[in-house]
Amino acid sequence: MKRPSDVLALIFGLILSVVGGTLLWVSLEGTVNWDMARIVAPATLVVIGIIGVFLSHKRDQNGSK
Repeated sequence: MKRPSDVLALIFGLILSVVGGTLLWVSLEGTVNWDMARIVAPATLVVIGIIGVFLSHKRDQNGSK
């Protein structure tokens, strides 16, 4: 039997990983390119949201939609 995935925990973990990665980058490099962050941050959130939507979509026992 396949164990159900915890989508909320996955999304929360991905967001915290991005925040942790950013803080690690700041501690090593000392600066963030805010012009790049204005593009990358929303795009990252959209990708994480799409992953959450696909993982939370319920399928029947045969695997079809």
